[in-house]
Amino acid sequence: MTHTRAELTDRLAEAADLPTGEAQVEALREVVRHAEAAGLAELEIEARLDMVDAMMLAARDLRDLSEVLTAFSRCVSLYSASPDLFDEDALDSLWRQFAAQGIVLGLRPEYPLHVVNGLFDDMAARARPDRDDLHALSSARLVLAEWSGDAELGERCLADLRKLEPAPGYVCPACLMMYQVAYLAALERDAEAIAVAQPLLTGEVPCDTGGQPAEALHVLQLCYLRTGALEEARDAHRIAYRSLTDANDADVARHLRFCVLSGNLDRGLAVLNAHLTVLEGEPTVGPELELSAAAAALCRALVEAGRGEEVLHWPANPDYADDEDEEYTYRELHKELSGEAIALAERYDRRNGHGVVGARINTILEARPIVESLALSPVAARRAQLAPVEQPDGTDAAPGEHEWYAEHAVAVEHARRGESLLEEGRADEAIAPFVEAAAKFTVLGDTRLAALARTDLATAYLTVGRLLDAAECAEEALPTMPSGAEAGHDGMQARWVLACVYPQLGQHEDGLRILAEMRAHEDSPGALAKLEAQTAEILSLMDRDAEAADGFAEAARRFGEHGDPYLQAVHLRKSGLALGWAEDLRGALERLEEARTVLSGLSADDGRHVREHALLLSDTARVLADQGQVDEAVTRALESAEEFRSIGEQVSACRSDRLAGQLLQQSGRPDEAEQAFRRALSGPADDAERPGTAALLAALLDERGRPEEATRLRADFFG
Repeated sequence: MTHTRAELTDRLAEAADLPTGEAQVEALREVVRHAEAAGLAELEIEARLDMVDAMMLAARDLRDLSEVLTAFSRCVSLYSASPDLFDEDALDSLWRQFAAQGIVLGLRPEYPLHVVNGLFDDMAARARPDRDDLHALSSARLVLAEWSGDAELGERCLADLRKLEPAPGYVCPACLMMYQVAYLAALERDAEAIAVAQPLLTGEVPCDTGGQPAEALHVLQLCYLRTGALEEARDAHRIAYRSLTDANDADVARHLRFCVLSGNLDRGLAVLNAHLTVLEGEPTVGPELELSAAAAALCRALVEAGRGEEVLHWPANPDYADDEDEEYTYRELHKELSGEAIALAERYDRRNGHGVVGARINTILEARPIVESLALSPVAARRAQLAPVEQPDGTDAAPGEHEWYAEHAVAVEHARRGESLLEEGRADEAIAPFVEAAAKFTVLGDTRLAALARTDLATAYLTVGRLLDAAECAEEALPTMPSGAEAGHDGMQARWVLACVYPQLGQHEDGLRILAEMRAHEDSPGALAKLEAQTAEILSLMDRDAEAADGFAEAARRFGEHGDPYLQAVHLRKSGLALGWAEDLRGALERLEEARTVLSGLSADDGRHVREHALLLSDTARVLADQGQVDEAVTRALESAEEFRSIGEQVSACRSDRLAGQLLQQSGRPDEAEQAFRRALSGPADDAERPGTAALLAALLDERGRPEEATRLRADFFG
């Protein structure tokens, strides 16, 4: 039976929506068969490329990988025969698959080097200099250079990449550069790795996936540590660990190695326990080999620290019905993991014809601390400086006569001082006494007060914008605090800190999870309003605008119940704006009108109320413009600017004038648009949007036939 192009296009879309696995592969294979039979060459190419992607994701063993290579070879043959049938999207997919398979083959010791090099040579023969093909080729070859121990190939690839100009293409520029960073770091050419990674850390090289700078920091934590840059090493480890997932064995390995080399064995155990599932089964490729070696090194360090007979509980894998919980001593685990790592390294060495990979893995297995103990937080650093104090027992003298009680009283005094400073709004000064209190309570063994001090310290850190420290303090406090309905004020405060910090650290789902836990055990309208509002803020950051609109509306309702009409109006406005982003323009205007009604009942003498009304006018202008009511939008934007100026908020006024100028230009009123842009430029020199306004005005002057003025304006702002 012959199918039409439309029918097969629909079936291709349906197959793409199927879960990864054999069913998806078979569905795509059927589309390929029918497209080929119908002579629909371009659709066949698209379906074959999609099938290769699906097969790569579903591959579990060497047989699957061989089938992927066979399917991909057919795509290459089609390209060789009819390159004109491959549009840019198809070429992007073909080349991405070329690079991915070259990397996979290079990582598998079962494939002889001449086979892998042959595939890369095939890539080189088809590379186009007007695309990112050469970048991808040399980057992928770096992986082969690392796992074949071919230093000459590695140097050649690095030299080629230095000469290549960035080309617009299908590959993320930052991801390509990471191949260089990872290769240099693997060879412990740390200074070079750090230098190459700098544009990734500063954002100079863009990352299409949003993975930077964390992806670079996963690698650089070891480079910094080995070069003695201890503060940078500590911060790299702490920042990168928050983005660590089971998806990248090599990154998990790097964090385990960092813990061994920095003397943080308990931290290493926490990393190990959080990622046990990726250690299941024998290693088969390079990143798994590094992970096994790194985990073995941690276990060896624990054995040498006298903890070899401690037991690690390995839970059953829920993905396997017959799997059971197991227990290992660290001594047993070291023997098993190191044996597996050495065996796989030997297979690489046999393929490569030398012992480079084996020597590198042995270095990981036998690594000793570079520093005795690198404190990972201010509290940990202070705790390490304090002498241990023996706890009193029932036979001791009166409380006042024992050193423990004296030290405890000092810790309490530090905590009280910190609380006073925090209440006075001097959070930066409160940090030091809270650090001292938390460290002392920990050394003294008072876990309850240590947790309370850490919660207060986390609040202070949040207030001054030290987000990473705030998160870690709150996380350290929570395990010893009651949860659920018994959490109490301090338990809820620790969670609130995390709810505020997590989205700013990119941990949006973690923030939503914490807020859901808090809402489940809260019944105060005011507190629930606050929780709903923060939930909506996170949803908005995630571009889940319709959900955010509902959340802001619920927060507004609860603020109204709580008797706070000002915050009710604020969140009605935010709900309306979120509806606008969700393209429900009618609903947005209705919600904004609700906000206006609430605000109209508040005193105009309060600057907060005036500011909120100015924001409401500005947001209403944006929604009206999106609905095509440009003249009315202009009126709202100009009114917003005037209201901001009436309360001295010049930067906000300039932004409203800039919006008005854009709308006036759009509606064919250039004279008024120019006036609005010039008002916006007359604001404070530190307004970050002034250069953008200058560019808009210069473009308008060009349109109005005044290029000399436009040139002078550009020279003033852009040199």
